[in-house]
Amino acid sequence: MMFTPTQPPLTWTTAPRARPHRAELVIGLGGGSALDCAKAIAAVAPGNHAAADYVHQRAQPGANTLPVIAIPTTAGTGSEMNRSCMITDPGRPYKGAVRSDHLFPRYAVVDPLPTHSAGRELTAQTGFDALAHAVESYVSPRAQPICDALALQAIQDVAEFLPVALANPHHARAREKLSLASTTMGINLSLVGTCLPHRLDKPLCALHPEISHGQSVALFYPCWAMWSHRGNVERFARVTEILDPATRQLPIEQRDAAFAKIIAEFLGRIDLGQGMRACGIQEWELSLLAQKTEGDLSVNPVPFAGEELREFLAEVYA
Repeated sequence: MMFTPTQPPLTWTTAPRARPHRAELVIGLGGGSALDCAKAIAAVAPGNHAAADYVHQRAQPGANTLPVIAIPTTAGTGSEMNRSCMITDPGRPYKGAVRSDHLFPRYAVVDPLPTHSAGRELTAQTGFDALAHAVESYVSPRAQPICDALALQAIQDVAEFLPVALANPHHARAREKLSLASTTMGINLSLVGTCLPHRLDKPLCALHPEISHGQSVALFYPCWAMWSHRGNVERFARVTEILDPATRQLPIEQRDAAFAKIIAEFLGRIDLGQGMRACGIQEWELSLLAQKTEGDLSVNPVPFAGEELREFLAEVYA
């Protein structure tokens, strides 16, 4: 299946088009949404199930999933190196993940050059997504040594080079470092996963598809840090000193507690510091978000329960 950048974005309707052509592979070219859609098409096209069956867990990708070549044009999602695709069913509305080892792309062609044309807003949103993948996989209770090393390097690279890319979009080294961070965090997504902010992104973006994934995750980050840092003091302190080397001389407890302030300041510098109201979210929607949040909320430095989640969302909104 071939397409050009001038054609409409890939959608679920592309899968039935791929079937009569007996497509032998799928090429995903674009940002995370395009790559995720390519992987979903590769799963759906060979079979007889409707696309919604995969989104709502009534069917799973099988060994007949078509091979995928992933060519990212943004730096952040890591979709080129992970085993999942995020899909929204606008009819419900519902955003969920289709996950399978069969969804790993056969080849990932990661060239930083196409990312040079990404605008400031897109660069900031995707760059922060890579940083969030790194932070969450590092402080997660599921963290593991090899992924720790990748995460720390990605945090360092995004902290240093995302502001450079925002100031100078054609800075080759900055774009290369951001692409590397995105790709390596695709590995961490498959081996470790994420924490609470990424759980909350799904119901929020289902209700407000106009909000990008990176901005959605950023909305929760300062409050998430305040709620979660005590669950992994040493690691939050390590992240803090990478983001702000001036904190290295502080006692570990002060570095740990400073993470929320440091990440809020970082979000402000990359224009992702706005709150829920500024993004058009209504207060009455908070209870809906709490109801629709899925996944294991114990996979977080501090586990969450239902009532705590409601309190957390109220604090984010305030």
